[in-house]
Parts: sequence; C-alpha cells; structure tokens
Amino acid sequence: MNEGKRMSAAIDHSTLKWVKAELDETLKQARQALEAHVENPEDESQLRFCAVHLHQVCGTLQMVELYGAAMLAEELEQLVLALIDGRVNQKQEVYELLMAGILQLPDYLDRIAAGHRDVPLVLLPLMNDLRASRGEKLVSENALFAPDLSVEVPDDLPADSNAMAAQQLARTLRHPYQIALLGWYRDPDSRDNLRKMADILEDLRKASRQPATRALWWVASGMVEALASGELEVSMATRLLLGQLDRQLKRLIDEGETALAEALPEELMRNLLFYVARAARGNPAVDRIKEAYGLDGLLPDENELDEARSAMSGHTRALMESVAAALKEDLAQVKDVLDLVMRGGGQASEELGPVTETLRRIGDTLGMLGLGTLRSQVMKQMETASALAEGREEATEERMMDIASAMLVVESSLDGMVSGELSAAELASESETGQSMLPEAEFVQVKGAVAEEAIRDMARAKDAILAFIENADDFASLEEAAGLFRQIK
Repeated sequence: MNEGKRMSAAIDHSTLKWVKAELDETLKQARQALEAHVENPEDESQLRFCAVHLHQVCGTLQMVELYGAAMLAEELEQLVLALIDGRVNQKQEVYELLMAGILQLPDYLDRIAAGHRDVPLVLLPLMNDLRASRGEKLVSENALFAPDLSVEVPDDLPADSNAMAAQQLARTLRHPYQIALLGWYRDPDSRDNLRKMADILEDLRKASRQPATRALWWVASGMVEALASGELEVSMATRLLLGQLDRQLKRLIDEGETALAEALPEELMRNLLFYVARAARGNPAVDRIKEAYGLDGLLPDENELDEARSAMSGHTRALMESVAAALKEDLAQVKDVLDLVMRGGGQASEELGPVTETLRRIGDTLGMLGLGTLRSQVMKQMETASALAEGREEATEERMMDIASAMLVVESSLDGMVSGELSAAELASESETGQSMLPEAEFVQVKGAVAEEAIRDMARAKDAILAFIENADDFASLEEAAGLFRQIK
C-alpha cells in the first residue's frame, strides 16, 4: 500500500473515531423522532426533527469524507422530506424501510471503524429501495452495472408459432397480470400471485416475434421466478419494477410489438437484469438468464469491491474500464450540449434541461465508486445547470466554462484511475481549503485535454474565417470565429 492510500485509510478511521459517538447519538435521536411520529402520525413535527438529525449526520459524514455512508444518510433524509410533502404512498412500509436504514447506518460505520473501506456499492440495494419509495430512478441504472443488452433469447427457447400475436395476447393477459400484481402488493408473502405473473410474462415471451421484446419478457419472468422461489428478496425496488412492466404491457396494447421493441426502455431492462444478477443460484430458469448475459461476472461481490478500492488490478481493472467508458459517453453528451449553448450565446439554455439528469447519473456513479470529491464537483455543476435551464441564472460563457472544466477534471481523473497513474485514495483526498487535490499527472492530463479542445476550436475558427473570405456577406461565420476565439481565450 502506498503512502497516499495509508494516509487516506488513517484519515477514515481516526476521524470516524472522533465523531462516531456523536453520529450514533444523532442517529438515535432520528430513530426516536421517527418512532414518535409512527405512534402519533398527526405530529408532523417529529418527522421534521428526524429530517434535521439525518441532515446533520449527512453533513458530518461528508466532512470526514465517508461518502458512501453520506449518500445513504442523504437518501434517508430525502425520503423523510418526501413523507412530509405527502409524496409517498404505503406509509407503513416506508416507516419500516426508514427504520431499517437508520439502524443499518451505524452497522456500516462500525464496519469502517473495524478497518474496512467505505464501499458505497455495498449499500446499493438499500438505497434503491429508498429511491423506489419516492419514485426516483434506481442507482443500478448507472454505469456500475453494464450488461450487454443486445443478448437474445437462446434458440432452444423458441417462440410458440401457434400463439396469437403478442399485442392481441397482451389485451387478454394485462387484466390478470394487474389482479395478480395487486394481490401481491396486498400480500407480499403470496407466492401464487408471483407465479401467475411469471406465467403471464412467459406466455408473452413465447408470443413475441421481436428479439428485444422476447428478451424483455424472458428476463422479467426470470426475476419474478426468483422472487417466487425465494432466490431474490422482495423489496420496494422489485415492486417498482413489476409496476413498470405493467406500463410496458399497456404500451404493447396501444402501440404494437414493433413500436415497443424499437423504443424499449434500456433502464428497465438493465434494472431487471441487476436484480436477476442479485438472485441466488438454484432456479434453473434464473440461472439460464445469468449464463446468457454473463451476470455472475458483472456484479462484483464485497471482497472484489474492497479489492477494487485498494488495488486496481485484474478483474477490478476491467470493471473500472467499463465504468469509465460509460461515464465518458455521458460526459461527451454534456460537453456537446454546452458547446451548443455557448455557440448560441446562451440563448439555448433550455437545452441544459437533459444535462441535469445526465449529471445526476454521473454523480451517482462516482458516489458508488467512493469518489466523493468528484461527485461533489459534479453535483455542484448539476445545480448550476438546473438554475440555468430554469432561467434562475443567466447562461453566461463563464458559467458554461465552469461546467465544462469540471467535466474535464472528471474525465481525466477517470483516465488516471484506469491507467493506474491515480489511486482512488488520491482522488478521494481534499485540501484544507476544500478544493480537490489533483496530482501532477492529473494536472498534465487536464492541461492536455484543454489544449486539444483549443486546437479543435482554432481549426473551426479558421474554417469560419475562410467561409467569410469566400462570401463577404456571411457575417454569421465571422461572428462564429469571434465566439471561438473568446472561448479559446
């Protein structure tokens, strides 16, 4: 272990020991406030006390750079706020989930105090349940879990040539699916309703002719099979997914199979596969899906995650390369939109709307990797992009460049981790002023990336000037060149 990693680990453990007693007491107060509200639901003030305590815990954990634990505290706080705002159904289950999270957080901190690293991905199932409870997207939609969605159903699982068309069959089967789904919602221990849903999804798989829809119903039936046979634990996230499948049934009825296949939601497929990957082995149908998609190799266990955080080698290096590639695709999309807005002189700031969600996704992924400093930078720029898109701030060139610079830092940091020039400990460290401490290799990478951008802008400016020379009335080209020179400056 190099000096940077030893120092990071020492900081984690020593600072945690200083604040552990305070954290335990504050979490106890949050739990007691939640219990008081459950006993007297009319007393909303107790929920507000609970949110305040969780906010305090989150801030303390960020201060000591335990970003995985801080993300869990943040999700708990957001769910309490959703309760206060009346944005949550099934309150009793949400109370139980909040209580489980408040009780699990001290255990996670004990684990770190005992010498383990802060590995946020360990908390992912719980955080997904917390997010599902308030209708937020699941973290497993991110680049941390990236199966090949082009895999097709094996040939030895043929379609039923005698079955009616999938669209027609969906009209017949959607109502029974809804009845079984509602029955399961009321009685989560009812295996019969789960098996009915699995049979319906399997019938849809047999009736489908498009590879994408066949794969959707196959994987969906596998996840439900895993729930029915006990290989997968029932959770708020799995409930959310089964409700989303009902919406795809409606789309199949309204739009037809071809239209559904052409616009199949990738995040739904990825999340279904994520929970199939989490299911224990033992069910032949589920195991077959695991093998077809190679899921066992895509979801690292806790030991691999610890190894990934302490040493970038072997399988964990491959994991980081996959994550970095997916993140850089998202970063490229952000930079393209920023370029569009800057070319428009800030007039196209509404284009920044989708950027907000992309930045949130990038931040979630960085957080799951334990790169809290980078996540903080991205989330700060997400707030800026949101303010610009909504017109609360002016989309000036300076604001655009702030976002672009942060994206370059993230991109070059990922390159450094994959190449081995930077460690997670180095990226997780912060200076006394709170600014990211980027090592020399990082600075060189960022400087090189900025230089490459400047060279490309110079080439585009030259083309614009040549266009003006050829057509003296083309003042738009001249204005474009002037804008590019200002950007380079």
